Amino acid sequence: MGLKGPEIMRLISQGVIPFGTATLAYFASDNSINEAIDLAGLAPDIEVAKKLTDAFTPAYEQFYAKSNVKVLGFSTYPAQVLFCNGNFNGLSDLKARRLWAATA
Repeated sequence: MGLKGPEIMRLISQGVIPFGTATLAYFASDNSINEAIDLAGLAPDIEVAKKLTDAFTPAYEQFYAKSNVKVLGFSTYPAQVLFCNGNFNGLSDLKARRLWAATA
């Protein structure tokens, strides 16, 4: 249908669409909560990502309930990758460097 994440969420909250799916990080600019479980470097593996998602799910449920949206679940999203200019061996080597995050 060519609709983007924020449009889908607005239509669901208005009752126009009974259910749908959207990538939360795509509309983090609408509200920073949408990026909470997708911060670059936060989850180094799928097990940690699952724990983060499970821990944060109640906050999403409460937030979206205010807009008449019921959270049914979350799907996995590709790992986040950190980029910087030059070599590094660990997170401590990144101190005071400019970093870019991108989806792998």
